Amino acid sequence: MNRKEFSTFVSQILEDVVQFAEEKAGQKLPGIFAFQWLGPSHPRITGKIIDEIVKRVFIDEEHIYPCVDSGVVDLLDNGSLLIVGNAAGYAPRPFGRNWTGRQG
Repeated sequence: MNRKEFSTFVSQILEDVVQFAEEKAGQKLPGIFAFQWLGPSHPRITGKIIDEIVKRVFIDEEHIYPCVDSGVVDLLDNGSLLIVGNAAGYAPRPFGRNWTGRQG
């Protein structure tokens, strides 16, 4: 999987995360969001979120961090959702199925 394909994959994952939160909340949620890596020292990202995730997770076509947990954690004062991500401690590897059996 190349960088462009991986960026498309990340975009779909973010949409899936919001959709899952909507199902759990039982309501439509805002389509705008911010992103932050887990931990207090990481800045909140409001622009070019996909690029920021790809920059951290995608090294090259054979080295991609395989497990990034993410979810909606808050509705911010400006009406956007806050999605938090955490890259688990697994070594980078080629893109493939994760422990849940899904791509990623």
